[in-house]
Amino acid sequence: RKELSMYGDVDGPEIRAQMLLTHLFPFRTAKFYFGDVCRETTNWILISETIPFSRRGRVENGKVVEQVEYEPYQILPVCG
Repeated sequence: RKELSMYGDVDGPEIRAQMLLTHLFPFRTAKFYFGDVCRETTNWILISETIPFSRRGRVENGKVVEQVEYEPYQILPVCG
C-alpha cells in the first residue's frame, strides 16, 4: 500500500473529485465536509453528509413478506 502511495496517488483523486467536481455532476451527491490523506501512512478520510437511503422490504425464509414501492428519483436501499 505504501508503495502505491509513492508511485501513484490512488486515494487523492477520490477526495479531489469530492472537493472540486461534484457540483458539475448532473445528479445530486453527498455534501463534502472534510477530506485528508496522510502521505506517510497512506491512511485517508472522507467525511460527507449522511445519505438518506430508503427502507427495504422484508424477506423471510426466501419469500418476500413486505414489498416497498419506490418513487422516481428516490434513493434505493443499500444492497446486502
